[in-house]
Amino acid sequence: ACPVACEGGLVRTAADAARLQGCQLIRGSLLLSTMDTALATGTALRALSDVRHVSGVLRVEDNPELVDLSFLANLTHAATVYVVDNTALASALLPSLDSSVPMTVAGSPLLGCTS
Repeated sequence: ACPVACEGGLVRTAADAARLQGCQLIRGSLLLSTMDTALATGTALRALSDVRHVSGVLRVEDNPELVDLSFLANLTHAATVYVVDNTALASALLPSLDSSVPMTVAGSPLLGCTS
């Protein structure tokens, strides 16, 4: 069966996340930026749990309440991954991500050394 494909874009609210429920392939880039508190701390991000492939860039930035990336556990590929300025982030683990994907992690002091 063909993967369920959706257009990328900005995810800031639970409604934005819900738009991507069930999507396996994101066409273009996916930006998770300045998410509202309900999205960053609640269960709505689970809507992204089926995402396997982002054809463009995945940026997770400026989310002061986000603590982990577990909702992206099934992500295997993106052009590039940037995880920047998420001050409460305690884990940037993306267990399924192909090791060839360039990933930048910065501005997340709880992670300690990220190089």
